[in-house]
This record gives sequence, C-alpha cells and structure tokens, in this order.
Amino acid sequence: MSTPPAAIKTFGLSKSFGDVRALNDLNLEVFHGEVFGFLGPNGSGKTTTIRLLLDFILPTAGRAELLGMDTRKHAFDLRRQVGNLPGDFFIYPQLTAEAFLRLCSGGRPEGIARARSLAERFGLNLTRKIGTLSTGNRQKAGLIQALMHDPELVILDEPTSGLDPLVKEEFYRLVDEEKARGKTIFLSSHILPEIERICDRVGIVREGKLIAVEEVASLKRHKRRRMEVSFESPVDVSTIDWRSIEGVEVQESALDPIRNSIELSIPEGSVGGVLKLLADLPVADLVFPEATLEEAFMSLYKGTTEPETAVHQPDEVLVMKIALIGVELRLSMYGILAWAGGLVLYAAAIVWVYPTVSEVAGMGEYLEAMPEQFRELAGVTDLTQALDAQGFFTFEGFLSTEYMGWFPVLLGIYAIISGVGIVAKDAERGTLDIILAQPIHRYGLLLTRAITQIAVLGALASMSFIALLVGALLLGEPIGKMNLFYTHAIGFGLIVSLFSFAALWSAVFLKTSRAMAVAGLSTVLLYVINVLPPSLGPLGWLEKISPFAYYESLPLLSAGDVNPASIIVYAGITVIALGIATRVFEQRDLVN
Repeated sequence: MSTPPAAIKTFGLSKSFGDVRALNDLNLEVFHGEVFGFLGPNGSGKTTTIRLLLDFILPTAGRAELLGMDTRKHAFDLRRQVGNLPGDFFIYPQLTAEAFLRLCSGGRPEGIARARSLAERFGLNLTRKIGTLSTGNRQKAGLIQALMHDPELVILDEPTSGLDPLVKEEFYRLVDEEKARGKTIFLSSHILPEIERICDRVGIVREGKLIAVEEVASLKRHKRRRMEVSFESPVDVSTIDWRSIEGVEVQESALDPIRNSIELSIPEGSVGGVLKLLADLPVADLVFPEATLEEAFMSLYKGTTEPETAVHQPDEVLVMKIALIGVELRLSMYGILAWAGGLVLYAAAIVWVYPTVSEVAGMGEYLEAMPEQFRELAGVTDLTQALDAQGFFTFEGFLSTEYMGWFPVLLGIYAIISGVGIVAKDAERGTLDIILAQPIHRYGLLLTRAITQIAVLGALASMSFIALLVGALLLGEPIGKMNLFYTHAIGFGLIVSLFSFAALWSAVFLKTSRAMAVAGLSTVLLYVINVLPPSLGPLGWLEKISPFAYYESLPLLSAGDVNPASIIVYAGITVIALGIATRVFEQRDLVN
C-alpha cells in the first residue's frame, strides 16, 4: 500500500510586501492524518502562510503543495478537498445562517445535511440572520462552513476565538473524531492549553522564519513559566543555589534594590524545588502567571535561526454560480428598488410636465437671459433657436433633452457604485476568504457578479422604457416604440461600459475608496471631454475617446437613427474592461 503524500509541504516559500519580509524560506511538512499547530506571536507570519497555502496571495519565491498538488496549478481542484476558516472574516449580514451555508455548499446535499448536524452540535440557530448573531455564533457558522463538505484537509486560523468553554470542548471532541477518520487539521492558535489538548506536532514561527518543529509531548517537557518574587527586605540572591534545581534561570538584573525582587524562568516540573528554596527567604509576594506562548516556546529557541488531480465536477461550479446570483440580487435589492422607483417617478414627472412647456410665458426670453459665456461654451448663440432646432418643443425633443439625456447619467451612478463594489468590498471585509475557498474560480466569481449586475441594469432600463411608453399612451402623444427602444438600448450600452470600467478599477485596487475615486473622476473627465468639444479647438478629436460621444438621444428618438459605431464601441469596452479585470483579479493578493 503506497504512503499518502504529505498533507502540506512547502519548498522555500517566501512572501514580501514591499520592503517587509513577511515569510522567509519556509520549508514545512505536515503529515497526513495529524493535527498540526502553527504557533507564533502576532505578526510572525502565520496568517501569511495560510493565505499562501490557499492561493489567496501569490508567493514572492518558492511553492507549496496540498495533498500532493501544487497550490497554484491546482487551486480550484483543491477547494473541493480543503476546508478553510479565516481568522478574520465577514459574512453577509442580510443572509440567514442556513442561506449562508447553502451558498457555501455548492449544491451538495450531503454538505447541507452535515451542516445541520454540526449546527445542532454547536448550538447554532440556522434561522437567524447573520447580522443578529453574536461573535461566538458567527464563529460557529465559520467553523461549520469549513467542515460541512467533509474535507480531507482543514485549515483553521484561530478556530476557537469567541467560543464559550462548552463549545470549545465540543470542538476539541470533533477534532479528535476527524483525526480518527484520517483527516488532517492544520490550525494556528495562540492558546497554549488548546495546542496541548488537540495537536500532535507544532511548528513555531517568528519574524517570518520557522524556528522549530516539535511533537507536543516533547514540547510539554520544555514548557517554562515566569515567576516574580518580591522580598520584605533586600536579599543577596547570589548566595542562593539556583543551580541545584534543573533548568531554573535567573533573569538579568535579577535583584532590584528598589523593589527588592527577582525574576525566574522555571521549566515544567521544577516548581516544587523553587518553592523549597524560597521557603527560607523573607518572601512578601509571589506572582506566577500561566505560561504564554512567547515564554513557553520562543525563549526555548532564542538565538536559533533554523529548524493526483481531483475529478472535475462542473455541476458544483454551476450551482455555486447560481447561489452567488441569488445572493447578489438579495444584497442589491434595496438599491434596485430605490433606483427603479426613482426612474419611474422621474419618467412620470417628465411626461406630466410636457403639456405645460409650450404654454410657459416668456420661455424664450428666459432662455435668452442665460449667461452668454454658457451659450458660447455650449457652442450656440441663440439658445432658443438651438433648442427649437433640437426639437425641444416636440414630445420626442423634450424627452431627449429632459429625460433621455440624463438617463445614462442617473443609471450610470448606480452602475459605477455596483461596479466598484464587485470584488473590492468583499476583499476589504474578508468575505472573499470564505467565498473563494469554495468550488469557484476567481474569474468565475467576478464574471458571475458582473453578469448579474448587467442583468439588473437591463431590468432597470426596461422599467424606464415601459414607464415612458405607458406615459406617452396615457398622454395621447405619438411616439415610435422602436425608436424609444433603440434609445434605451444604446443608453444601456453606455451604462454597461461605465459599469465595466468601475469593475476594472475594483479588481485593480481591491479597495472601495480608491476604486470609487478613480472610477468617479475618470467618468467625469470622459463626460466633460464629450460636452466641451467646440471649446477644445484642435483637441476636439478627444471627443471620440469618450463613450458619451456615441450616445445621441434625439436622432434615436425622432428617427431611430442607430449608429453602428455605438454598438461596437460599447461592446468592445465591456469585453475588454471585464477581460482585463478578470486577468488582474486572478493575479492580485487578497489582502484585507
């Protein structure tokens, strides 16, 4: 019988963030079927190691294997066999716990059944919304999603954080059961009793370097505790035979003349001997806290420097994408309803106002009173004549000026907001650490969300079309149905191109504020370039680089004059921007 490959194996794995070396030349092997603890103080490189193993960030050098497969080449296949609990994660607060677990199940019935069993075991109410759960109950949901698909390897970052003592004991029993079934569990923790209770071996990392790997049984023999002793009067500690007790160390500057105190480092099993020595001394106070990880492990190694592909199941991917579509629509529900209501009300108001336009006394004089600089900027000297030439006082012209001209701007705001948040928002909150541990590619996640939001934008554009069509019928004003449709269709193309630009910036920055700033400023610049060509003089050709230049509502509304260049430009922008976005997102480190 062949020996199974190591569950985890790294080869010179390194990661730098700018000038900071977060992980340096990590060579680690975790055996199949063991519980391995990964320990170290904050900032030592534990979480960086886990994120490298899960392909959330890219290595600066070296490589890693999980279950015998390269973590970069087989990242997607490994997601079916590896469970992950991030140390700091965010779950959509609008979802119930059961809806969240269904999202993570990939449509696997056995996963849902196991999730319900684990929820009952941990005492988690699946009907409650995530946003109403306590920190401990959210942690339970995170644990369940990591274990529900019965993975061969489970990677847990601070798994018992926030759990009460009873649930912790239940978790420890579950770890014992999983180990008995041959599963491998890799966990990082800073709780010494937890490591002693469940781990077979531990690796100790400090300042990005692996400084020791030991069995827990061996490590227990080296556990040290710090004791601070205060005396009632000065004591000459040099006369005390500390060497008679094995392993006891007197800390530097042991005798403090002001405090009359001494600090000792005491190994496991030597406490009794120290107390016997102290019995003959004028002890005033004794402080003897539990050992911390740094005392128990780091001091022991002070000064040291070293120590087959899964079967493809496309149905899971499809179910995961469908679940993501459902979540995307649920999370966007209020925004969709608000924008839909706003567009319909605006359309109704424009239709209702139109009959009074020609009756407004002094309309021409009012328009002529506009500042001359404004008329020159717009490229006209007689604004009334210009508006009349544009058909402003006809129904189509009025709709073009007062509604369809603003339609891509109004809906474009929603498009930019949704595009910016397509991956950046979840990257910042840590939600992608949960989602991308499921059977879905990064490009699949981005494109699924993008297609969902484009469909939403299409639905909103359709509502606008229907609202104007119904309004025209009620008003008794003739309007070409196809012309109105063409106008909305080309406007929709412009809006989707703005969305695609925003999605690109979302993938580039993975920071909502930065992506929003760049997307907003670039959109304003493109709009300004379009509306000011006469004043640009010889630079008027810049108008052609603006997507706004290919949307002219009046020719569309009045004559159905569709410019083929509009369709080509908007389709090209969308495909290219989303293509670049997926490529960039595949290569980006997910750093929240």
